[in-house]
Amino acid sequence: MKIVVFCGGTGTRLWPLSRKNTPKQFANVIGDLSLLQAMVARLTPKYKINDIFISTGQQYISEIKTQLPELPSENIIAEPEMRDTGPAVCYVALEMEKKFGENTPIAILWQDHIVKNPELFLNLLKAGENLIINGNKVVYIGSDPVFPTINNGYIQYGSVISEDTKYKIKIKEFISFTEKPDLGTAKRFLSSGCYAINTGYFISTPKTIIKYYKKYASDTLNKIKNGLFASCEKRAVDYILNENMSKDDAVVISCNFGWNEAGDWLSLKEAITD
Repeated sequence: MKIVVFCGGTGTRLWPLSRKNTPKQFANVIGDLSLLQAMVARLTPKYKINDIFISTGQQYISEIKTQLPELPSENIIAEPEMRDTGPAVCYVALEMEKKFGENTPIAILWQDHIVKNPELFLNLLKAGENLIINGNKVVYIGSDPVFPTINNGYIQYGSVISEDTKYKIKIKEFISFTEKPDLGTAKRFLSSGCYAINTGYFISTPKTIIKYYKKYASDTLNKIKNGLFASCEKRAVDYILNENMSKDDAVVISCNFGWNEAGDWLSLKEAITD
């Protein structure tokens, strides 16, 4: 499986630590590693560095080469322009299709997170990889919520479909996706016991991702294919793709693997103190 880590945000919510020219992903937020270096270090016990790719903006290429000298230069995917995560994911899917073919399993990950149980996280990735090899859906990786939050999306799941016996990961039916609900809704989601926090991580193939962009965001797909990336509407992948997915499009794997977002100071405080 190929891993694509998205590393293109400006991190304005962590100002003044994170600034436009030196965003949070390159800062040592916790410990001696930057958020980007920590994500790559988390992956390399089970994935070769040659199978890890970084999606970023042109302005950050030099810093990524400095922080990850072992990463092949050709594994840096430079977005033509910063147009938010919706166009960025579509662009990456098309690039990975060119490089490795339409049926290669790829994991979409983000660098601005903290994971306290990296072994369990890797087990989720491996279980998701096994699912993709044997199917053609999107596999969403969720984190079991421990308190209601209005800062993240939620993935509603249904009954257990099957289980990866090697990694002891249950595969659940996908129901729906809700981006950043109000507090009352978040409390209801938590008490129901059938929602996972959306980590933003998912596994699929270029063919399947492109198929869903064609189905749910054809304008974005066509503009990118025609070299008009700069004209794409700035929209997050959560709104442009995830909220439109149906039960037939995806499955869910989730557990408490110590996932926390480090996107703002409150989230960072929760990650450190929980």
